[in-house]
Amino acid sequence: MFFYIPLKKGGEMSSTTKLFSRKLNELLEILNSCESTEEAVQIVDNFDNRHQHLRMIKQEQFDSFDKQVQSAILKKMGLCWTSSVVLSELLEILNSCESTEEAVQIVDNFDDLYQYLRMMKQEQFDSFDRQVQLAILKKMRIRWASFVEIVVENPGIKKQEPTHLLKLIYRYSTKDYLTKESKVYMEKPFKTQLLWNRQLFLLFLCDCAESILHYFEERYPDDNRPRNTIQVARRYALGEATKKELSDAREEIEKAKERAHWYLANYAAQSVLYTVCPWWRCVYYIGYVYSSTHKRILFSPEDRLWEYLSGKFTVEDARKLYGSKTS
Repeated sequence: MFFYIPLKKGGEMSSTTKLFSRKLNELLEILNSCESTEEAVQIVDNFDNRHQHLRMIKQEQFDSFDKQVQSAILKKMGLCWTSSVVLSELLEILNSCESTEEAVQIVDNFDDLYQYLRMMKQEQFDSFDRQVQLAILKKMRIRWASFVEIVVENPGIKKQEPTHLLKLIYRYSTKDYLTKESKVYMEKPFKTQLLWNRQLFLLFLCDCAESILHYFEERYPDDNRPRNTIQVARRYALGEATKKELSDAREEIEKAKERAHWYLANYAAQSVLYTVCPWWRCVYYIGYVYSSTHKRILFSPEDRLWEYLSGKFTVEDARKLYGSKTS
């Protein structure tokens, strides 16, 4: 926890700061004279103008109080249950778990976890098994949010500058950005190795297109070309379809798109087209559909993307589901 005392230039306290400091000293004197923890908590609860005064408390002064008094101070400042006090308790519980499954269950059942875990240190995060780490990140809703930074490390090549995940997806549509030896890390809020390669990228695009495909099929139930195209694109990603098959599938989906005059059906067909000529805008068509309907998307692309990044759904899983299928 960090508190500060606002100063004038030159290090001199302002008149307002002097007043706050005097009020704080009076409060600390009263708290230190209390005969019981309950009495001290009651005094903190009844204290007025709390934030201006309490933000000036020093760490050693804060540490001198019982945990109940510390919690009362944080609550009065509007910081209750967001401090290292709660974090240390949570870490203690997780470290005492007898199994990884038990620790994951505790994380899953914990409310508003981001408030606490944003204060966790990297070494504390690294002390947990990967399953617990992933549960923590998922509970914090760390997926492709704009503040998440991704770093690519290639052997023998200078470390890349951090980028956002959507930019990494975009680079995949322009060139082979990663090699088989590349490693992808989430840099913030905690450095964590992720699973991501071109195969997963192509499979993810297929999933995105499939999530809104029903808008085309409901309008044109006799036209199987978009679904067949997705099957070919998946098989190609798994190495089970040829470039000729992919090219033929592209011609078919382009013809299907031409007949889709209804805008939602056209969005669906366009997203399928971007599975055989991979482009990141495939993901955006889900957003277009959702903004138009506010419903009827088979799954959240963020949730599906997290399944790939975390290793919950792998290339081998995809091979079992989609491999050796014909269009």
